Amino acid sequence: MSTLDELRVAINQANDDLLKLLNQRAQIAQEIGAVKRQNNLPVYQPERELAVLSDMAMKNPGPLSDNQVKTIMQVVMQECRSVQLSEKNAVPDILPLSLPLQAQGTVAYLGPQGTFTYGAVLQYFGADVQAVPTKSMTEAIQKLAAGDVTHAVVAIENSTEGVVNEALDAIIAGNVAIRAELTRSVQFHLLMKDQRDEVRRIYAHPQALAQCRGKLAQFYKGVQQIAVSSNAEATRLASLESGAAALGNSLSQAYYHLSIKQEHLEDFSNNQTRFLLLGAKLLEPHTPSKTTLLAYLRHNSAGQLDKILRVLAAKHLDMTLLVTRPNKVEPWEYVFVFDIHTDIIDDNFQEALVELNTIADVQVLGCYPELKE
Repeated sequence: MSTLDELRVAINQANDDLLKLLNQRAQIAQEIGAVKRQNNLPVYQPERELAVLSDMAMKNPGPLSDNQVKTIMQVVMQECRSVQLSEKNAVPDILPLSLPLQAQGTVAYLGPQGTFTYGAVLQYFGADVQAVPTKSMTEAIQKLAAGDVTHAVVAIENSTEGVVNEALDAIIAGNVAIRAELTRSVQFHLLMKDQRDEVRRIYAHPQALAQCRGKLAQFYKGVQQIAVSSNAEATRLASLESGAAALGNSLSQAYYHLSIKQEHLEDFSNNQTRFLLLGAKLLEPHTPSKTTLLAYLRHNSAGQLDKILRVLAAKHLDMTLLVTRPNKVEPWEYVFVFDIHTDIIDDNFQEALVELNTIADVQVLGCYPELKE
């Protein structure tokens, strides 16, 4: 067994090696920054950093936990990003925070602070993000489409209630690109100013009420349910009224200083939501990736959808989602949205895309990494 002095010599050597590697990484980051500037690309690309964190966690041999590795690497990447930004004429995307709002990377989300979407924003960007709360998911995407922000984060699908139509419709209308997908667990607690009070009304977002429908009927039958714009707004209202409760999370509970009346009111314990990171332009292909397609049928006739599905099957493309939405412009005309596990540079996908465009007008909404909480 090594002595304490011997172990200290070993850890000092590890520190020296680590310092050398950190500076080597920073030097590479500087070179990457120079390439980005030549191509007028932003320094901060959160979808790329999240993909790196996910890869590091998968390769982690221990004894550090995956979360500890992610925390350390987030700090390393943030400091290397600062090195990139310190270079002359760097294109700022998030830091430094002293720059005018328009010059920074900004992200719109369904607010106020404390929503589940705000939690996703923090996981995507970190605590230093310039987050812009909006009153709806549609407004967040419209801000992105107008160039008022550099990114938007929206909930797109819940494992209990399915696709969030408002977000999907706004993405289609906004002509924006999907840059990453983050799946997060969603738990709802009943929050009140004083947990000893009787619950006379419950505020929540309609999605939350739907995801907690069964337990609300079981434990709070007959109690008035009031739908509001977000669960953080519900929590804010509950903080102002005696006898009022809200369906919220630990983030909104802490923000509004509420007590937990009852934990875990979600009907299904494995309740999860997919959150999309949106940007103005398509992301460079990643592997492995998910690709989302939008298909406008040129004429509404029998067998059109069948033809599309047969092309995907013939090219061995794994479709994980199919959604139909109204065209909005032409009554009783529809558009189809497909999620496919493939990269857009895959030969089978490229061949399928050519065939699909003979059947419908097909648009790629994004090719992006899938990330887990």
